Amino acid sequence: MFKFVKVYRAKSKLICGLKNQRAGNFDESLKCFDEVLEILPDCKYVFGFKGAVYEDLKEFNNALKCFDMSIMQFPDRIQSWNSKAFLLSKLGRYDEAIECLDKGLEINKNDIDLLIVKSNVFSDKCEYDKVLEVANEILSINSNEERGIHQKGFAFQMLGDYKNALEWYSLFTELYPKNVVAWYGLAGVYDDLEKYEDACLTMKKAIDLDKHDSYNYFIYAIYLEKNNDYETALKMINKALDIEDYVTFYYVKGVALENLGNKDEAIENYKICLEKYIEFLENEYNSTNNYMIGRLYERLNQLDKAVEYYENVLKIDYNCEKAKKRIENLKNKIL
Repeated sequence: MFKFVKVYRAKSKLICGLKNQRAGNFDESLKCFDEVLEILPDCKYVFGFKGAVYEDLKEFNNALKCFDMSIMQFPDRIQSWNSKAFLLSKLGRYDEAIECLDKGLEINKNDIDLLIVKSNVFSDKCEYDKVLEVANEILSINSNEERGIHQKGFAFQMLGDYKNALEWYSLFTELYPKNVVAWYGLAGVYDDLEKYEDACLTMKKAIDLDKHDSYNYFIYAIYLEKNNDYETALKMINKALDIEDYVTFYYVKGVALENLGNKDEAIENYKICLEKYIEFLENEYNSTNNYMIGRLYERLNQLDKAVEYYENVLKIDYNCEKAKKRIENLKNKIL
């Protein structure tokens, strides 16, 4: 009976900590989690939750220490390994993230969740040949694993092997026709092949599956713009913004407005987007954020600043062809 009472009290404090975390009351959240440890020192989840709060507070060293404590206590808890690897990758410490996941896989052999995160870290590192290797490892464990099929299609796409990318994404849609990711992945390959009409038709299928996901309308709007249908694109991006106020939506809206002749409103949207991306870059310095800032400065006709951020992309991912092309085009304009 005494054990039951302790567990009940610890569970109540755990719930209290999670509620405070969701409300942004991080100090109160940590206090609740520490009380859990006083009541039930061997609680399986508390160090992982504490680590997540420290991550929210941007106290990354404390977060990593908590994830290490969780791993030490319960090495079979996959989420602890993944949380540590996610954070290391977010901090640009990719080799440490891979080392963490490999240690996790030594203990939890053939765990697909760990392999998926490993694939994502290689993707963050722009090592798409490694993403393909991990995808093949996943599919050797389960040949119909949908995340493995997705990763394989994605790896071929990023490696520029569009024939195989189409083959694997098509298989993805056949085996998992209700998975929206499959459809916008396939649409992405059509986009790379400059088959914009096919990309638009494919994204319509994604929207039919989930009319409440802002991302679907956002991607659809991009392909509509590339297909020169700016009026429909503007309608779609406004639908996305009605669902969610997300930074990149303002860029796409700006492009639609600019091409419809609404230059002032377009600039207003570009400036909103730029401000938000500069904030993002302070928290997560990566090639994507640098590239988007470059695109925004380019749209705002600040070409020297655009080149600066495209060059930042190449410092992170030297093989980024789109950044190289933007730099070449802009330097010709500046000269």
